[in-house]
Amino acid sequence: LNALPLPGVSSGDWGRNGPTHLRLRDAKPMGAVESLLRRVIREALSKEGVAESSASLQRLALKLSMSAPQVASCLNGMRTEAYVADAAAVLQEPPLSEAQVVRAMRAVRSASEELGCETRGLW
Repeated sequence: LNALPLPGVSSGDWGRNGPTHLRLRDAKPMGAVESLLRRVIREALSKEGVAESSASLQRLALKLSMSAPQVASCLNGMRTEAYVADAAAVLQEPPLSEAQVVRAMRAVRSASEELGCETRGLW
């Protein structure tokens, strides 16, 4: 999800030129794109009967990436105790089914295309 090429956002050299990538975590105030992605993922999973309505964006993103059958490992930053707690909580939950992952990723794809993402080579 962090590598989505949204207009005005790059996912290149992390932190070298300031925060130019999407930060998939809850914040106050929360950016419009991040808020949209959280809502899209929550809605997609609620259609599958997954009770993730209160999950933070960082937990949703981590659980979604860890549940994807094509993903062998998932890297995340754990600079604070809260990040470690999020990762530990996600690891203790059962993974999403492949159908749930597909539904959520399709919803993210659709929202990304509406936002003007460059989709060539991604899907």
